[in-house]
Amino acid sequence: MPLPHFHQVQYFGFRMDSKTKRQRYTRQWKYARRSLNERCIGEQSSNNPITFQERNNEENYTDEDIASVSESVEIGVSGESCSSGPDSVADSPTEENCISDTETENEMAPTSLSTFLQQWATKHLIKHNALDDLLRGLKQNGHPELPSTARTLLKTPRHITSVVKSGMECVHFNLRESLLEQLQRYPREITDGATTVELSFNIDGLPLFKSSKTHLWPILCAIHLPPISVFPVTLTLGPTKPTNLDFIEEAIKDIQELLDNGLDGKEIKIRCVVCDAPARAMVKKIKQYSGYYGCDKCTQKGTWVAGRMTYPEVDNLTSRSNDTFRAEMTRRQENEETPVSPFLSLPLDMVEQFPIDYMHQACLGVMKKLLTVWVRGDRKVRMSAGQISNVTQRLLSLQKAIPSCFARKPRHLEDIDRWKAMELRQFAVYTGKIVLKGILADQLYDHFMVFSVALSLQLCPTLAVEHNAYSKELMKYFIEKTGELYGEHFTVYNVHSMLHLPEEALAFGSLDACSGFPFENYLGKLKRLVRSGKQPLTQVVKRLVEMPKSPLSVKASKPKFKRPNNAFILHEGKCCEAIEEREESDDSGCQMLLCKLFEKTEALFRDPCDSRILGCFKVQSRHAVMKLIPERQLARQAIMVEKRDETIFLAILHEQR
Repeated sequence: MPLPHFHQVQYFGFRMDSKTKRQRYTRQWKYARRSLNERCIGEQSSNNPITFQERNNEENYTDEDIASVSESVEIGVSGESCSSGPDSVADSPTEENCISDTETENEMAPTSLSTFLQQWATKHLIKHNALDDLLRGLKQNGHPELPSTARTLLKTPRHITSVVKSGMECVHFNLRESLLEQLQRYPREITDGATTVELSFNIDGLPLFKSSKTHLWPILCAIHLPPISVFPVTLTLGPTKPTNLDFIEEAIKDIQELLDNGLDGKEIKIRCVVCDAPARAMVKKIKQYSGYYGCDKCTQKGTWVAGRMTYPEVDNLTSRSNDTFRAEMTRRQENEETPVSPFLSLPLDMVEQFPIDYMHQACLGVMKKLLTVWVRGDRKVRMSAGQISNVTQRLLSLQKAIPSCFARKPRHLEDIDRWKAMELRQFAVYTGKIVLKGILADQLYDHFMVFSVALSLQLCPTLAVEHNAYSKELMKYFIEKTGELYGEHFTVYNVHSMLHLPEEALAFGSLDACSGFPFENYLGKLKRLVRSGKQPLTQVVKRLVEMPKSPLSVKASKPKFKRPNNAFILHEGKCCEAIEEREESDDSGCQMLLCKLFEKTEALFRDPCDSRILGCFKVQSRHAVMKLIPERQLARQAIMVEKRDETIFLAILHEQR
């Protein structure tokens, strides 16, 4: 199959050693204590000063002091993260060992210091025994109104009621109450103006410990208002995956009730149910992806090659539909063959509203497999040690060019087994185009570029609709060439599912509109709530109850003026670097920005299509001029990579949260 022709269109972490870890804990603990000291000094009376045993410099800390702080305080990671949590969770004393049974909630006075302590403790995941010691010291030094224990301060419930379902311990939260609670966190101008609230759901397994098979299986819900808010509907815990789907039943009832009655005059709609391939097959009660008819989007029969199921066909495929799916499930019920999915009771399209998640299939599936083959695959496609080193050096050199909207910077190619989905997306859509050129074999590089361009087209809402047919042709070409370059055994389900991604992008507007990234971020937060192996489900529920329901910040993103966050693509297809904000405004009142404007741009590549369509440009410094530009002319933030003789701009296409 020849490479599809594109018709011309108008352009428009690493593991820390023990010493570094102790120093990090110490710095954050000192910073938190200094904040407390400043707050207390501002509130105390002059007749009753509060004193802390301050240490003036880091050298005064002994190893014993650092160790004691590390054992008693667990600092959480704030901000955006896409990781699935720490590699392991150390055993720690539970809060029940340090709580007085005589403490009551009436002991806590509603002071601003109490509110600050609540927010500080939950933000940094401070353990109860450490917070108890802090409260005891504050009460003895000028704040007798504070409670004596962390449980009273954080309003921690004494008991958590759980039931056994599907062979697992289960805790369910009423969906209507949780949804109301989450909507109250949004600004009034957003909720009042919304007549319809779209929800999406996610079901996936989360391993909690490396030393055991304990898994958390949460049902998560996402509210599709800016910004997206994720919260749990049901939490289940067990040594294996659920034995049946009984744990979903209460959530299904809550969803049906919201669909029937709405919420405070707002219509509730279900956008999609996002799962990886194994979980999607489990909740739909269909064959797994390794079966002969394992694709839930088409009826292609797989071929068994080299010990795995492959799907090599790309043309003349019959698509599955909601009607045929429900007819087959009805036949099952009549014949009493096997149980059916509880989602059948909801007014859902059982095919279209269970989309393929590009985070799992494209990033963790296809992109990771390609990188693994290039690093340690067959000799015909494997890079040499020198080539791997060169690619790694190029990746590391890009670290300073990656804007802060990316949670992770490029790292060693040798660490590919530990790369997260966000790093793999960054490589597939952005950095791979640069670092592989001239090193990877030409045929393999051209093949990768087809995949990269097709995926990039489907991430941008405008391009996903405008060039959907072309992106599908590219994916067909990619799958066909995959069998030729890497062998027929390579065209497994993950590769085959790329054929259906353009359909998902067209149905939902872009791949990010139906992806698992927001849910995966929340799973990482849930994992960090577990502090020991004793009753982990109870720990998670208590930590969730303790968290203050603070308002969601919805701030208009303002352009920044420091590298690497000041590169932009203009609406007219030019590139610029924002230098500073000026006091002047244009006739419409839009703020003027002083920018280094690159008026003459060239395409970074022309195959498989002109790169300027994707916002990929190369410019030269001698064509740059200083110019005042209205802020509204900035179309997209970009990655700016400076080389000796040219500068590269890569527009950021994926949805930024």
